[in-house]
Amino acid sequence: MGGLTVNSLSLGKVLKALVLVILCGVIAGIAGLLTMLLMFWMTHQNFAIDSHEKHGISHQHASRLGGVAVAFCAFVIYWVSVGLNFPIHRIGAELLSAPVFYAVAIGAIGLFDDALGHLSPKIRIAMTALIFIVFLLLNPGVVPNTLGIPGIDSLLQIRPLAFLLCVVACIGMLNATNMADGANGLMPLVFMGAFFGLFLLSQELVYFAVTMALMVFTLFNVLSGKLFLGDAGSYGLGALAALGVIKIISETGAEVWVFLCLASYPVIDFFVSVVRRKLAGRSPLSADSDHMHNRLYRFVKKFCKSSLAANSLSGLAISLLTTGVSVVLLTHWSTTSNNWIALFASQVIVYLMLYKLLPTNEPA
Repeated sequence: MGGLTVNSLSLGKVLKALVLVILCGVIAGIAGLLTMLLMFWMTHQNFAIDSHEKHGISHQHASRLGGVAVAFCAFVIYWVSVGLNFPIHRIGAELLSAPVFYAVAIGAIGLFDDALGHLSPKIRIAMTALIFIVFLLLNPGVVPNTLGIPGIDSLLQIRPLAFLLCVVACIGMLNATNMADGANGLMPLVFMGAFFGLFLLSQELVYFAVTMALMVFTLFNVLSGKLFLGDAGSYGLGALAALGVIKIISETGAEVWVFLCLASYPVIDFFVSVVRRKLAGRSPLSADSDHMHNRLYRFVKKFCKSSLAANSLSGLAISLLTTGVSVVLLTHWSTTSNNWIALFASQVIVYLMLYKLLPTNEPA
């Protein structure tokens, strides 16, 4: 009987792995297959491991190297899409103006922290701020003159102040995406929707490649729960999103409300978490397990026997009902429509109401 149970479990794991491989192959071809093998390998290593107790929601230890897998998959997809050929003669001229170059540098800082965990929050903020400053100094034209927010638009006319506000906004987005990365499928799907939105607005292939790579990663993340984006993923993708948004706003005149809606959950959760911690007399960047996704997980777990399923359902529900809805509306609303302001306001209200109604996930 024991042998049958073990064999049944082994067969189940093999079938599950086979389904994942087939799905990833269908989605991203050879890039998906190679990335799936890489992710399987990552989950069987003994370094860059995330404790299941860290987020207050995971039920098992998991690898923090998901960001590396996303970067690898996006690179292969992009490489295949340009005909397996990079225009070397253009790289030098375009490298310093490409957000992806700076995002990789910031992702490397997160990867160092994933592997060794030796960087303090102040050091990370200082290093990432320096990279953002270098990008803006070398590309002053991307600093926007208007965001569609009364009051802020007047401040943006003072160029040094506009520069400073851009740096602060980029650092804030970086910490928001890192802080919200706690439930399976949550930030991967938020990033996927955000980058698909950036692709729709800019038609830049790199955003499409990242979107497809995140689709592959999300499948593995949701169905296994054994691989997180980690700091490398949340930092690198957060930096690419922040710099991409600034660049698109300066080029297209799109208002910031569109992008706030696409990234509404990490943005709102970040501000609520900072205020909550300050009121409790703690550092605003200290870790805890009382985010909205933690509270939702605790509620869903009452009706779901599987911790993995409750974890994934919580992440999918939040991301689809925030970023997912915004992506759909992006195909119907203009980027300068006032509807985005109303949508973001409603997202804030719904977040606050649900946060109040759902049970806390930490002791008093």
